Amino acid sequence: MPIKSSAPRWSKGEKRLIVVTALALLLIPAVLSLKKAFTLDLNAVAFSPDGQTLLTAHRDTSVHRLDARTGATVEVLGPSRSANALAFAVSRDGKMMATQGRKSDIIEVRDTRSGAVIREFQAPIECWLTNAEFLPDGKTLLTQSGSIWLWDLATGKLKGEIKSNIGAFDQFHYIFSRDGRKSARIDNSFDVSRSQIALIERSTGRERVLLSPKSGTGGGDFSPDSQILATGGRDGAIRLWNTRTGRLHATLQSGAEVGRVLFSPDGAFLASLPTRFVKGPQIVRLWDARKGRLLHTLTHAARTPLSPSQIVGMAFSPDSKTLVTASTDNTLHRWDVRSGQERPFPS
Repeated sequence: MPIKSSAPRWSKGEKRLIVVTALALLLIPAVLSLKKAFTLDLNAVAFSPDGQTLLTAHRDTSVHRLDARTGATVEVLGPSRSANALAFAVSRDGKMMATQGRKSDIIEVRDTRSGAVIREFQAPIECWLTNAEFLPDGKTLLTQSGSIWLWDLATGKLKGEIKSNIGAFDQFHYIFSRDGRKSARIDNSFDVSRSQIALIERSTGRERVLLSPKSGTGGGDFSPDSQILATGGRDGAIRLWNTRTGRLHATLQSGAEVGRVLFSPDGAFLASLPTRFVKGPQIVRLWDARKGRLLHTLTHAARTPLSPSQIVGMAFSPDSKTLVTASTDNTLHRWDVRSGQERPFPS
């Protein structure tokens, strides 16, 4: 006589509910990890001039001071009442930093050591400031949204405005050479036919258009001796320009859209970062800046399957021996520049 099973019979709806519940239990830890990662999203990283301290800026506008040797947090400054902060900069002498203020259209200049607010700079129009930079003269602060505003650090007064030549929703970068004698305007339009790179002599205001690439443009940086301007492109090319002649010096092929480039303090190395819209592994490429040769490919692995790592910042140590990269999964990675090997911070 056959034995009847006493196991309950589940309807299709009940089976579906069981599967959904099981999946939810499996995914909850990853979801919580994702939430935590994006709560304190790393947005930028910088070294102090002596190389002993790392400063990390987060989207809740807090700034963390870390021991550059161990990676241990020494102090947390902030946050202010703003959210989703994008702007962060450290002055060349390391005494001041610029961070998002209590509102999205305010930049606060703070004392780097105490975190005390020295002065506030509010944009002339209601906007979301996305960039701040201390100019080489040590007397001027740049803040940016759709336009760029130049401020006198001592008086807090507006010194001038630079307007974009492209659409209101397009991006443009305005960068300065280390000696302050040259600047570059990099227009990155959604309409690639309107993208261009212009080199500007600060003393005369003379402007030379270097390139109107059909492939679009990315970020840029001047070499420490101000002789070379490096620019990234949507076509994956990094172009090195002679700033004296305005001619193309060399082209490096990275194979992916280039969102940012950064020279090492000694000018020997160049780091390139893809845009945040590039799918797949996030990769930083390290180049020999003088020979135009790819040296190392540095890959960030995602911390969890649901929180893909997006590299949002990078900084060379003052001695050019170390590169630190920051990711949206709230992690820092430390790399030896010459060998390309990662040197993890102690856990």
